[in-house]
Amino acid sequence: MHGQPHKRWWHWLVWVVLGLVWVGCGTAAPTRTPPASPPPLPTAAPLPTLYPTYTPVRPQITPPPTLLPPTLAPTATAVDFSQPIIIFTYQIPAIGLNRRFEGSLNSDVRLLDLTAATSLTLRGQQRAMVQLQSILPGLELSPLPADCDGRCVQFSYELPPTGETGTGWLENDILLASIEQFFSTNLGPHFPEGTVVGLHRTASAYAVAHTSAILADGTLWQWQATEAEIGEPTAAPPAIALATADLPLSRLETSYTAPCEGFPTETLLIETTAITVQCPALSLPIPLVSFYQTLDALSTAMLEQEPERNRPWPAPRLPLTAVLYYQRADGANLTLYPDGQLTAVSATGTISTTQLEASTVLSTTNALITSGVIGRAVVLASAETVAVPSLLIVRGDLGVYEFGWSDTIGQSLLPPVLELDQWLNQQLAISN
Repeated sequence: MHGQPHKRWWHWLVWVVLGLVWVGCGTAAPTRTPPASPPPLPTAAPLPTLYPTYTPVRPQITPPPTLLPPTLAPTATAVDFSQPIIIFTYQIPAIGLNRRFEGSLNSDVRLLDLTAATSLTLRGQQRAMVQLQSILPGLELSPLPADCDGRCVQFSYELPPTGETGTGWLENDILLASIEQFFSTNLGPHFPEGTVVGLHRTASAYAVAHTSAILADGTLWQWQATEAEIGEPTAAPPAIALATADLPLSRLETSYTAPCEGFPTETLLIETTAITVQCPALSLPIPLVSFYQTLDALSTAMLEQEPERNRPWPAPRLPLTAVLYYQRADGANLTLYPDGQLTAVSATGTISTTQLEASTVLSTTNALITSGVIGRAVVLASAETVAVPSLLIVRGDLGVYEFGWSDTIGQSLLPPVLELDQWLNQQLAISN
């Protein structure tokens, strides 16, 4: 029994050995299997004869509306800025006054003196144009009085843009004064035809504008700028003819002025010569004093008739009739007149007068003028407060001279000033 199992074990071993042999023989001479062939390349698909067309995405565009051709407008006419938009005339027939104002769209103003056949163009008069545009529309003008005899102010105006017009008697004193001032300042004052002597003053802080005119036949015309009806003419005083005869016309200048604030600009007419004057007491030469005084007296009498409108001018340091004024550092002063009168005033205001020889006064003033130290032109004395303690003003044949100082003066001026000090000391000692 034991032999039988052993046989079966051996039998099983033979089969195992035979199996290994078989496997070993197979490994020693393996059969090579040829590698597999690569797969064939895919055949490209035949291309179509026509490629499909690319259709881009198009936004939906609304076609513009059909526009009708524009209607041609007529060509605009260029604006003529020189065309007048304000026109007025200002007349006093009795004295031959006839002046015209033409204001254009560009604010240029043309002034015409229709009597003298002269004209003047002013540029950039916006202020005057604005004022007139606010005043003239609706301006009421009275009918001219029947008994006016050409002495009433006749006024007419046109406003071309609106077609408004007006004519009649101008009685508005403010408008009268404004119109007269505008014309006289730019065109010059009006004097009647045949005037041989005249005086015109512009409006000032003291009086309205006014005129005195003496004709060759001795007729005197006087009027104020605010008068709607000027007065009738009168006879001129004979003294004016005598004063004119003594004038050295060939030596007179065309301007005598000093910067006095508030004083008017004056026009002095002598035959055909017009002389500009301002602050006459501090500017006029000796030869013009008497003549000017006569005309001034005529004008003063006219102004005094309306004291509510006119006031007297303040007294200057050098009176019109005086030839010398001296103010000393201690506050005392003296005034000399051509006839030798001397007026001394102390620092406390005490007044004393005496009489010198006229020749002495003349020699003293000549010594001062010819010293070469003082100059012809008054500046210091025209101010309300003098900036220096010592002041000297002298009137000569050519005009008025002035010199002010604080400490010392030149040697050439010293002798006459010492003489003035001596007169002042003597007179004040007598008064004390």
